[in-house]
Amino acid sequence: MYQPTQKQLDKWAQFTAPAMPSDEEFKAKWAKAHHGKQAGWGMGKRDWVTSHMTQTKEYQTGIWQGRVDAARGVNYSEDRNENTYNLGYHRGYTEYQSNRKGWDQATKDEFDRKYVSQPDTGEDPMQEFGIGRVPADVDPVLENMANADIMEHSRPAQDLAVCPKCKKSYPRRQGMTSSVGTVCFDCYTDMEDG
Repeated sequence: MYQPTQKQLDKWAQFTAPAMPSDEEFKAKWAKAHHGKQAGWGMGKRDWVTSHMTQTKEYQTGIWQGRVDAARGVNYSEDRNENTYNLGYHRGYTEYQSNRKGWDQATKDEFDRKYVSQPDTGEDPMQEFGIGRVPADVDPVLENMANADIMEHSRPAQDLAVCPKCKKSYPRRQGMTSSVGTVCFDCYTDMEDG
């Protein structure tokens, strides 16, 4: 599990989120930068939010936990309900190899020593609290509410259909309309080729 450095803790303690400008201010700034055109000002707002979000403790914790999990070969798992943490985790996990190439050798060695080269005890230290969590930040009441909410909104099983030609199952949304009805992609391309 990722442990922040004292330097990171000090930096997070000093961070204060700036006040977000109004939509009118975003539109005016966008128009000034784009020769009077306002179309696309929402992208400027998105960029502003993202750039300020990346400085938060939640994002930084997520990005480093994602890197640790990727380095250890742990399956990808967004385990919190916080979008900021999950965005950081996603970027840390998926961009780990690329990010690592930019680290100096001392950083690589320290990261490997601290997170990758630890002996495996056979126990999963994250099992009780989830990846990226420590006992101190788990409120049992909120945790139960979050788990109930996740179960309520979890993704339904994929809707499958059976191809009338080859009799194989395929995701219904990937069906292709043909002269014999809706078929799987493989049968559709076979019909087009033959």
